[in-house]
Amino acid sequence: MELLFIEKFQTIDKVNELANKLISLEMSNNNMCHKITEMSTITKGIKSEMIIISEKVEKEHKETRKLTEKNISKAVDNITMETQKCIKEKCETILTTQDKNTAKILHSTEKIDETCLKEIIDKLEKKLNSSKSNEPQRNIDVLIIGTSVVKDLEPRKIYRNKQVKINTLKEKTIKGARSFIQSQSNKTPINNVVIQVGSNDLDFEDSVEQVIPPFMELLKETKESMPPDCNIFVGEILPRFYQNRTETRKFDEKRLDFNKILENHTEEYGFTIIRQKNMTRNDFRDGIHLSLEKGVPYVRQKFKGNFEPNIRNQFREQSTKERKSPVQPRI
Repeated sequence: MELLFIEKFQTIDKVNELANKLISLEMSNNNMCHKITEMSTITKGIKSEMIIISEKVEKEHKETRKLTEKNISKAVDNITMETQKCIKEKCETILTTQDKNTAKILHSTEKIDETCLKEIIDKLEKKLNSSKSNEPQRNIDVLIIGTSVVKDLEPRKIYRNKQVKINTLKEKTIKGARSFIQSQSNKTPINNVVIQVGSNDLDFEDSVEQVIPPFMELLKETKESMPPDCNIFVGEILPRFYQNRTETRKFDEKRLDFNKILENHTEEYGFTIIRQKNMTRNDFRDGIHLSLEKGVPYVRQKFKGNFEPNIRNQFREQSTKERKSPVQPRI
């Protein structure tokens, strides 16, 4: 009985996976996408219900269990058949525009079995992978790397029509930033990168001198890992407001020293400082993390104000290239 459930649920899982892939293509036929989404939701619900029923069956008497198992098996068969039928219809619709030969074979098949379903899935997966590989690689316009300071900035509120990615580091330290930068080498080209780290390191260490060397290594690795024309921005260390005033004052002294040293190395390491002055306790919800009402909009504005001129120049350059590229003759 367990094998039966596993086999049927694997089929439903595969159907779900395929439906999600088809939806991700954002096809023009919105009605079809809606139906696939609906089908995906239904099959998930079916799977959950079957598992619940199966667990209940385990507790029943043997004779009752046998009868129940038979009914469940029949129900699962019916569900699978209906699901396959629904998939067949959707696949026909899609393949008509992508693979007419397969669509004709599929249309002539009255009953769709496991083997046939697998063949359809394989064909569609190849189509999906092929269309994905043919898509031109798009540069990331802005990559923001940082501690929890950056997690609420929201890419769409920075630019709606640009590729903006925000990475809140798992290890929210300079070391964590270095690991992330190293992992980005030879990946998608990046036009502008913003680094907002160092506050936790300053808090952990006794002196600025212990934090500056690893931070400079981070800048060096960033410059080496990014494309030659990538613009590097570094956000100043933000203030912190602890309950203990002495701790607040100590951190502020280290912060100001760090920011001053950073400013002296801009030319050497080829980066631009994002200055974030005059922030008060009201900009933070707990003295450390930015408040959604004041702190987040302020930092977002400071970030955008610095890389905005570069974004405009890059857009102009791209437009110029597209205008100069030769027009392909019509066939």
